Amino acid sequence: MLKTRKSVTKRIKITSTGKQLRRAARKNHFNAKERRTTQLRGQAFRPVEGVRARKVLASLPNR
Repeated sequence: MLKTRKSVTKRIKITSTGKQLRRAARKNHFNAKERRTTQLRGQAFRPVEGVRARKVLASLPNR
């Protein structure tokens, strides 16, 4: 039996169509000096692509 990696389940969301979404990096704190557009850009989810997407699926056997 394969186990699910809990760290991946907390970071990645899989949509109903099968896309994998992640949060933007570097947006937790120290954002007061950023421009408003840069701050808002960090709210959007980004797709996981390429080899990383295959590795994510391998660590989520029971999706």
